[in-house]
Amino acid sequence: MQAAQARAQQARAAVTGLRALIAKKTLRAPFAGRIGIRQVELGQVVAAGAPVASLQTVDPMQVEVTLPQRALEGLELGQRVRVTVGQQTAKGRVTTINPELDSSTRNVRVRATLANTDGSLLPGMAASVDVYSGAQDPVRVVPASSIIYAPYGDSVFVIKGEQAPFTVEQRFVRIGDRRGDFVSVLKGLDAKETVVSTGAFKLKNGMTVVVDNKLAPRAELEPQPENR
Repeated sequence: MQAAQARAQQARAAVTGLRALIAKKTLRAPFAGRIGIRQVELGQVVAAGAPVASLQTVDPMQVEVTLPQRALEGLELGQRVRVTVGQQTAKGRVTTINPELDSSTRNVRVRATLANTDGSLLPGMAASVDVYSGAQDPVRVVPASSIIYAPYGDSVFVIKGEQAPFTVEQRFVRIGDRRGDFVSVLKGLDAKETVVSTGAFKLKNGMTVVVDNKLAPRAELEPQPENR
């Protein structure tokens, strides 16, 4: 009787050992996601730590962006984020703000989380990310085509005169951020002044001009490329 019990215990131990061995040969993903191309062949002996396939979570999606140090003042968790990839946009929220800045660039890393239920956004895509601070700060803006960029300073041409003939005056300005087809002007331009938006590089200070906006391209905050 005792011999039979000993053999039964040995058999159960052997079964437990075989189950443990089989479990070691089974790979289970630690989270749900989309698996990539297999990096090993069928029947290949895989060493410990060797990559087998990539596994990516696609919903929700996380995106990282670096912001300059000056943006820290109005940056907080939960802020709205818009991610643009081509003509597709997705909205999310700021979920992580890195507690330290990059010592060389003085930029801070920010991570946002957004829904991706259709799986159209993929890890590694190049995207444009807008972080909305929620604060309203009125600024003067001009079309980007108005700015004449030069090593000695950026400038615009301001139209002078109440009625024809009009003349132009070159005005040096300090520009700020760019949004779509517009550039913010921080210094050097009054709110009610009119600037030349097209062909400014052809002008000289004091030149007489004719104002004609019929063929002027329309500047937009969110320009979309035309489908051809």
